[in-house]
Amino acid sequence: MKFRGISILFSLFFTLGAGDPKTLELVGKYSAAEMNVQGQLYVIDEANNLLLFSQKGDTLKKISVTNYGSDPLIDASNPLEPVVFFPVTGKAVWMDNQLNTQNELDIIKAGITQISGFGRSNDGNVWVVDYNTKSLKKIGKNGGVLQESVWLSDYQWGGKTNRVYDNGQQVVFADGREHVFVFDQNLNLKTRRKGREELVGIGAEKLYLMDGNFLTDVRHEGILHETKDTIFLTKDSTQMLAVNSGFVLMRSRSGVILQSK
Repeated sequence: MKFRGISILFSLFFTLGAGDPKTLELVGKYSAAEMNVQGQLYVIDEANNLLLFSQKGDTLKKISVTNYGSDPLIDASNPLEPVVFFPVTGKAVWMDNQLNTQNELDIIKAGITQISGFGRSNDGNVWVVDYNTKSLKKIGKNGGVLQESVWLSDYQWGGKTNRVYDNGQQVVFADGREHVFVFDQNLNLKTRRKGREELVGIGAEKLYLMDGNFLTDVRHEGILHETKDTIFLTKDSTQMLAVNSGFVLMRSRSGVILQSK
């Protein structure tokens, strides 16, 4: 497992009037980071522990996930039920808001051996991009296939497991090469976008795409077009990790930066 950085740094910019932004530094190596809509931060440390931090930097919970695998993908789109996926072992773990395990599923044993995309569905199941069939599938907590899209002929896997986003209306994912796919909840393909941007989040009507050193909002209803809303990387950040309705998560030279939008 590779760890990028020796500390975790996140800045919280509050909008309750004037004042200097509050900054808190948490020291420790990490391999993954994610935030939820409440501004809580999930981190995997060098010992393969999953830690949950509050906005104030308090450690709310710490658990070991060593038995599940390494280099996980964390989906905290629902703070009451975060899901952690381990691509190497194919194991998905549903948790509650205190990181107590609620359900486990071995997706590889369920018959999907090349998992190129993963995310929590709005109804509590999970979305999986099956590269063998080049299709998007909704998988139930018992491993059964609940829905499946058509074959995506131009889907190209970039080599890592990418996040699948579900906002309750659209299901969106990228192939890691040059395509972003937008489905409705019935898995009708609504839009296919071709470009070199990296998908880092979705909103109610927007895609958040990273291109070079800036983040651009793109509408995904009907024909996609660029907006003028742009969020630039800070001078200390090197990579945009995630965006949701209230917070932006970036990798810095020393750790990660979490700030309100």
